[in-house]
Amino acid sequence: MLDSEPTSNRRWDDYKHLSDLFQFYLELVFKAFTFTLGVSGAVVTFVLGKEVQDDRHTAAFGILLPAVLCIGMGIAFLRAIPSAHELTDALNRLKVALGLELAPHGRNLSTGLTWFGILLVVAGVFLCGLFIHILRACFENARFAL
Repeated sequence: MLDSEPTSNRRWDDYKHLSDLFQFYLELVFKAFTFTLGVSGAVVTFVLGKEVQDDRHTAAFGILLPAVLCIGMGIAFLRAIPSAHELTDALNRLKVALGLELAPHGRNLSTGLTWFGILLVVAGVFLCGLFIHILRACFENARFAL
């Protein structure tokens, strides 16, 4: 019985540590997603709000920042999915070993990473298309002005 106590205590410590890590990752994902959408929305609003045609060409390059930010963050989210599955599996193994009925729902983290990653990549691709459209319109307007 004495030999199993250190193992049990270590499992409880591992469970507590992994539960805290899960909570930290879930909060981080939501904060990063909110930050990315906030910055992207603000920059796109600024660029599209430009009324002066001469400035529009230069400001159109401002759409590249949110596009790269969205695509980069989306890819980072999608690449983190295997780690989220690993964390979920470890929590579930500890839940069984400790005889618990409930553990943090790791699928919430995996699902959030998946959908937020897809959404950010799609938004980034859309912003790249918008950048190309605005740039093409600027060049066509400049060509007709000559």
